[in-house]
Amino acid sequence: MTVIRFSDLCAQGAVAGKRVFIRADLDVPQDDSGRITEDTRIRASVACIQMALDAGAAVMVTSHLGHPTEGSFKLADSLVPVARRLSELLKRPLPLLGNWLNGVPVAPGQVMLLENCRLNVGEKDNTEALARQMASLCDIFVHDAFGTTHLTEASTYGIAEFAKVACAGPLLAAEMDAISQTPADPQRPPEGKMLPALEILHRRGEAAKAAPLPPVLDMARGVAMMGSEASLGKILKTVASSMADSLPAMTAALSAGDVAKANALLHAIKGYVPIFAVDALVEQVTHVEKLGKTESLAVVAPLFAELLPRLEGLLQEIRRFLAQA
Repeated sequence: MTVIRFSDLCAQGAVAGKRVFIRADLDVPQDDSGRITEDTRIRASVACIQMALDAGAAVMVTSHLGHPTEGSFKLADSLVPVARRLSELLKRPLPLLGNWLNGVPVAPGQVMLLENCRLNVGEKDNTEALARQMASLCDIFVHDAFGTTHLTEASTYGIAEFAKVACAGPLLAAEMDAISQTPADPQRPPEGKMLPALEILHRRGEAAKAAPLPPVLDMARGVAMMGSEASLGKILKTVASSMADSLPAMTAALSAGDVAKANALLHAIKGYVPIFAVDALVEQVTHVEKLGKTESLAVVAPLFAELLPRLEGLLQEIRRFLAQA
């Protein structure tokens, strides 16, 4: 697979004067007061943004933050704390723009942060109308959010279908380089080199190989089957981080009677489960998510109560593997 790299476009002078839309992953943890407690993802995003500025682009950056309700803005969902920290790292003012779908007033050499993309109606469902509207804002779309590549959302997938040029940012390109080192026909690793949960991939044999999966997860399966601890560790850290955020939030949402939020959180980690769990758990996740779209709290709460400990067990298994790696 040939992938256009943003770094190559910059080196070729193809970015100067262009409107560049960067989908970053700035979803960082915050305390109850909204203070950022860990800024690794923000710091990691600086390279791509600075690359675009140095190349003479008019730069737009957006990200999700948490799991807001589409079309319903709350201050807790805002990227304001992110904008403040990113401005410090870039050593320049960084305006934060809300309601940005109808136009972004940014000139070459400037950068603007666009408010939480998950507030846009149609983001989760990857509606064509929203994807086209986002793509119309830019000349070049840059995907630099590796942690979201399993999501088929408007800002991660749909926009790439309609943008004039779509390419991989430096963070995504680096992960792809690491994963591409996996052999095309990986062999079963020695005993003790895989998570027990990953054994299911071998037991499923040809059926597992035929299962339709997003490209990155398909590559993840190859890494897991090979047992490359370095590459597998990167993937598992991404999975563990997502699950660690989502599982407590699911419990809180159910306690508050918010079935829609609990269901959205389950959907956010659903893409990982077929890779790292047995078929029975995959089926259970799918069943609960389906009912969560239509049924009341009284119906789905007992199902979540049964499912959450199993997902927590998978998370603990992943953490044990990472601790021993």
